[in-house]
Amino acid sequence: SDKYFSAIEQFITGASRNRISRSNLSNITIPLPSLAVQESIVAEIESEQKAIDACKELIKIHENKINETIKSVWPDS
Repeated sequence: SDKYFSAIEQFITGASRNRISRSNLSNITIPLPSLAVQESIVAEIESEQKAIDACKELIKIHENKINETIKSVWPDS
C-alpha cells in the first residue's frame, strides 16, 4: 500500500538495488485490524470453506453416479 511504501521509504538504502535492513524493517509498525474484525474474517472464511467442502462432496457423488451410468451402458469401460 502507499502507506507501507511511505513508511519504508525512509529506511531504504542502496544505489543500484534498493534494500532495507532487518533492523530497520523491525522498526516499521504493521497495522492489524481489531480482534473482532479478525474473528469476523475468520468466520466468513470458515463459512465459505464449508460451502466449498460441500460442493466438492457433491462433485464426488455425481462423478460416481456418472461412472455407474457409463458402466451400465458400456460395461467394458
